[in-house]
Amino acid sequence: MYERLETKEGEYFMFKIAKAWERKRQDLGPVKFIKDTDGHVLVKEHITIEWQMVPQVTKFKYLGSFVQSDGKLDNDVVHRVQIGWCRWRAATGVLCDRRFQTKLKGKFYRVEIRPAMLYGADYWAIKKAQEQKMEVAKMRMLHWMYGHTRLDRIRNSVFRERLGVANISDKIRE
Repeated sequence: MYERLETKEGEYFMFKIAKAWERKRQDLGPVKFIKDTDGHVLVKEHITIEWQMVPQVTKFKYLGSFVQSDGKLDNDVVHRVQIGWCRWRAATGVLCDRRFQTKLKGKFYRVEIRPAMLYGADYWAIKKAQEQKMEVAKMRMLHWMYGHTRLDRIRNSVFRERLGVANISDKIRE
């Protein structure tokens, strides 16, 4: 066998083995992920990076935003509303205290909570239902900030005027 490797044929054989081994080590095989016109996956192969198989998921978090495989924004909108509520809970001592002026509370909302809710919204193609979710969360915060409930039957526009806060939908479109 060693005699065979010293010939031209043997060199070529060793070259082929070395190239195959190098291709295997680099793991640069093409990734196949083919969808039909409806967006259904027709062909999917396992993706491996450095000998580890990467699982296929329907959503993942990238730079603070959720990316879904179907291209929708539902998870990202829900996540942004949750972050707004987290910021709200952190500041309830100031926002729910009747001793602070309402304009100051509105300014605090505009500076601290609204930017957290609208982070990344510049690139959203948002639907009315998603916009409504964000608006409902905002109005609940404003009602709570003012010390009123929905049973008091005060219009949302009154709260917006008193606190100097604009619609979420207007801010998303800016």
